[in-house]
Amino acid sequence: TLHRFGYKDICEELGAATTATNLHRLENILTLDPFVHQLFDMLHLWFEAVEGQVGVSMKIAEKILTRVVV
Repeated sequence: TLHRFGYKDICEELGAATTATNLHRLENILTLDPFVHQLFDMLHLWFEAVEGQVGVSMKIAEKILTRVVV
């Protein structure tokens, strides 16, 4: 879990807002290829917010990228 990296539980962090909203909405689903999913699970692939835009940018660890491309 993200507790290992110093992050709180998302429900704890959002507090009462999680009871009033439906966090399990269809637009929150992320479908990944099994290889990409493994990279995501191992924190070798992540998403970063794009300043000034609604959306994210996908990032991949440089050492992994060179293995995949070569």
